[in-house]
This record gives sequence, structure tokens and C-alpha cells, in this order.
Amino acid sequence: MSDDFDAETKPECKSLQEQLRLNSINKQAEFQRQIEERNSMINRMSFEDVKYYEKLKDDALKKEQETKEFLDGQVRLFEKKQQKIHANATKKPEHIDLNSSGISDGKKFLVDKLGVIKKPASKRKKIRLISKPSSRGGS
Repeated sequence: MSDDFDAETKPECKSLQEQLRLNSINKQAEFQRQIEERNSMINRMSFEDVKYYEKLKDDALKKEQETKEFLDGQVRLFEKKQQKIHANATKKPEHIDLNSSGISDGKKFLVDKLGVIKKPASKRKKIRLISKPSSRGGS
């Protein structure tokens, strides 16, 4: 009978592998409890706090959307101007008869891409007079 008594009171021996497995399970469970406790402390905000942070988030999204719309509009405007300039650049400069516009000079002028009137370069060279110093003083 003494053998039966010893078998019942003697604790069951677990292998090292089983002990390590149970230890890791216990540690994981403890770690999960700590995470839940920390998260619950962080997430304890009042209703007003939650509304305030949601309002901040909404305001930031609204501002970002407005900025995006503004930039898209500016890009479209820039592209239109660029296309207009490109279309004007492909055209050759026009000659304008100034007699019809009320100027009586009668010369033709060139109008470039930007609408600036340029006078054509004169083909004649200008004659410059250089005066020689006079030698007064007599000898």
C-alpha cells in the first residue's frame, strides 16, 4: 500500500521541453495582459477629447483638399498659358503697316512673339565724323 500512496502524492514529472513550452505560454499571456492594460490607459479619453481630435483631423484633411484644388487650378492655368505661348511661338513674326494704324512714317516694323514692335535694322552704315584737334599756337 505504501507504493500506492507514494504514486498519488508524488507530483508528475514534466519533461524539459514541456516546461519551456508552458513557461513561454505564460510569458506571452502576461505580455498580452500588459499590452491591454497600457492600451486601456491610453484610450481613456473623454468624449470632448475625442471630438476635438476628430475636428483637428477633419480640419487638416479639409486644408489639404483646398491646397490640392488650388494647385490643380494653378497647374491648369499654367498649362493653358504654356499652350498659348507655344502656339504663338510657331507663328512667324508679322509685318505691320503703320500707315494703316495712323503712323505716318511708312516703315514696316516686326512684331515678335510677345507683341513688342521692333524696327528693322538699317542696312546703311552711319557715317561718323571725327574732329581732329586743331593745332593753334603757331609755328
